[in-house]
Amino acid sequence: MGAIYLRCDLICSCSSLVLVLRAISNTSGPAGGASDECVAVAREVMDIHQQCMITVSKSRGKSSMLHKYINW
Repeated sequence: MGAIYLRCDLICSCSSLVLVLRAISNTSGPAGGASDECVAVAREVMDIHQQCMITVSKSRGKSSMLHKYINW
């Protein structure tokens, strides 16, 4: 459970970073484009999310853990 909470915090922090990088790339790059750094961080966030979903699916109280994870 603690590992999932730590990953949730990491997902939240990285998601905020993606939003900042996206905003920066909109002002300095081509219209509608995202920087390579923004895309790399977004992919990393999705990988961490996938790891969390795998961990939740393997937990004993799967339905309650999934509910807590999704609503965090």
